[in-house]
Amino acid sequence: MQITRNDILTRDLSSEEYEPGTGDCEVIVGVLNDPYSGDVIEFEKSEGSSQIDIDHIVPLGAAWDAGASEWTDEERLAYANDPEVLAAVNSSDNRSKSDATIGEWMPENEDVTCQYASSYVSVSAKYDLSISPADHDVLEGLLAQCA
Repeated sequence: MQITRNDILTRDLSSEEYEPGTGDCEVIVGVLNDPYSGDVIEFEKSEGSSQIDIDHIVPLGAAWDAGASEWTDEERLAYANDPEVLAAVNSSDNRSKSDATIGEWMPENEDVTCQYASSYVSVSAKYDLSISPADHDVLEGLLAQCA
């Protein structure tokens, strides 16, 4: 099953409304409590879809470097569409994050630092992705803080 942007928007937004005639498939309005910034984003598709991006917790480029380059096309597609790997976030933070790993980028919202780290580790473990020494050091430092 391929997960779409609208599946993640439906999961992560509240007060969502759908395009009539789409069988509640195309989100046109909703509210995101953005995990990365802590801001509340009023999403309206008519204003363009650039307010909210769908982020890969472990970015695709980082996953490639950490082992995904050895995967089959089907395994890469499964990763790219796994809801556990995806989150609706503000587009500005997602674009500044790009392919950065946890050792290179963290959400500015310190209230989600531990959850972000936990998700990063969970995704990495699920897909047997390697963790660089720099990422390991950051995660080890967070372990004491988040315990």
